[in-house]
Amino acid sequence: FNNDIDELMDLISALLKNNGISEKYKKIFHGDRHILFRVLPYYDCYQDNEFLPLLTSVGCVFWCKYCASHLLFPHYLEKNSSDMINELEYYLKNYNVRNISFYDDALLINKEKRIIPFLRYVIDNKVNINFHTPNGLHINPVDRELALLFKQSGFKTLRFGYESCISKFQKDSDNKTDNRNFEKALNDL
Repeated sequence: FNNDIDELMDLISALLKNNGISEKYKKIFHGDRHILFRVLPYYDCYQDNEFLPLLTSVGCVFWCKYCASHLLFPHYLEKNSSDMINELEYYLKNYNVRNISFYDDALLINKEKRIIPFLRYVIDNKVNINFHTPNGLHINPVDRELALLFKQSGFKTLRFGYESCISKFQKDSDNKTDNRNFEKALNDL
């Protein structure tokens, strides 16, 4: 399975011994790779929906040697801010959600088109919710504007990926950040 939805549907069909699943998917969605974002997760079976995940992308634009993200999802796919807002609104309307955790490997990629409009919506509409990032965020996109939006929108847990302060290790781990960028981000926060 190489992150090809057609292969996944074929596998599910084979496991369930029902070829109709794969054929129905192909007929309805025509191989749409963004199907992961077309259907919202079904959380009704959980008794306590105070904590829910919000996945806004799969894969990552970085191919770090130590990370399995590119093996699980070789192609980076992302939701746009409108879809992110619609999913949040659905959770707020249908569940008793108080905490949202982002499990993206690349949440801050394309921040101007995705996370910044999402956070502004949360602030402008006075959405009272706590946000968390259990996965390490990439440090370079963090600036004063984003730090302020994190605070105003209700972020309670921010975790960052910072593999080492040793320059040699930084270069060996794909050289995607350095000590100067890390210090700048900390100062902005």
